[in-house]
Amino acid sequence: MSASCPVDERVALEFTQRLMSTHGVPDSLFDEIRSFLGEDEIVELCTLVGYFVTVCWIMNVARTSSSEDVDVGVLRRAN
Repeated sequence: MSASCPVDERVALEFTQRLMSTHGVPDSLFDEIRSFLGEDEIVELCTLVGYFVTVCWIMNVARTSSSEDVDVGVLRRAN
């Protein structure tokens, strides 16, 4: 992210990266993001991140292609 990035976007990105890499955030980062977002919005951000991570996991397990022109077939249930 460039130095010209708004502070609130930089903090949201740092929060998201830290959450995904360590499964938590330090108090100082939580306090910093709370100065831009309310606690309800922080919960919404965490929910959004969790949703997209879950979708990515499912797509990875199902071998879903990121390209429309690649036929990966249907995920079959193992017996």
